This record gives sequence, structure tokens and C-alpha cells, in this order.
Amino acid sequence: NVRFFKNRVENFLCGVSTVSSTVGPSYIYENQISGLHETKSYSGGAVKAGGGGDSNFPGKLFVFNNTIDVPGYGITNVGGDYHIESRNNIIGAEKRESISFKGTVSDQDTIDYDILWRTTNIPSSIAGKNIKYAKAEYMDKDSGDFRLTAQSTGKGKAQVLDNFGGGKDAGVYGNSDISFMPY
Repeated sequence: NVRFFKNRVENFLCGVSTVSSTVGPSYIYENQISGLHETKSYSGGAVKAGGGGDSNFPGKLFVFNNTIDVPGYGITNVGGDYHIESRNNIIGAEKRESISFKGTVSDQDTIDYDILWRTTNIPSSIAGKNIKYAKAEYMDKDSGDFRLTAQSTGKGKAQVLDNFGGGKDAGVYGNSDISFMPY
């Protein structure tokens, strides 16, 4: 059981890894993951998930209210399948998929109310009707201000989540009590 929340992650190859969360659940919420680097032309992932190569492992990954803007993968599986519930995230990946599935999906998996850029392989069986496939517009990305502009996709489109809030906008800044970023 892992909880990773209210963090600003920059200047790493990988943001956070839940490999191998074979029992779970793991929660990743209210984080900003940006400015990850490349090493020898290898782009890491903001979130590495999966485990053990066993497609029947029960661990589940809950990803809520995050802003992810990286050169490599947004969320990807490494070393096996993973199960995911994803809501209210902004996931932008410059060179790879926002959310990558290389293995099996199940009826436990759902993705909805997310803003995804560069995603083509989300199975229709788990894609919710409120996903937006677009690039988010930020106040000042170059200065590290990842709040959404007034006209950005995701503005006013978040789902309120029991025990996690959700606010009015997708991403980490959609919840009004996030005041530690940008710093």
C-alpha cells in the first residue's frame, strides 16, 4: 500500500514507481511531475506501474488530480500488467504515450475526466466518455506555473471524488487547497 501525494517532482528520470505493487492499492494524487530528464536518449516515465509479469496480480493504482508534463511516458507498465483508476489528471507526454497499456486490461480499469495528450492505445472498454484528448494550456510552463489558463481544456471539467476532493479543474491545481505550488 503506497500513498504518494502533494509533491512537486522535477529533474529525475522517473517521477514515481509502483513496480511491483502486487497487492496494493497504490495512490498517486495531487502531484506535479514535470521537467524530467533524458539519459542517453532514453526518456523515462512519470509513473512506472506494473508488477512481476503476472497478469493476474491484484494490485490497483489510483491516480487522481495530478499534473504531469514530461518528455517520456506519462503512465506506463514495466514488468507486467497493472490495474488503474484514473480521474482528473492532466497527462502530457512530449514523445510517448500519456497512458500506455502493453498488457491486459480488466473490468477493474477505468480512465475518465482526464486530459490526455499523445494517447492512442487506451482500450475503449475502459475509456470514459469525459476524457479529453488535447494539450493543456498553462499559465507559464517555462517558469513552472502549471495552473490552467482560463481557456484551457480541463478548466471547469473535473469530477468531485469522495475522500479526494477534485475541485473544479483537472490537474493538481483544480483543488483550491493546493497552495504549496508553485513556490
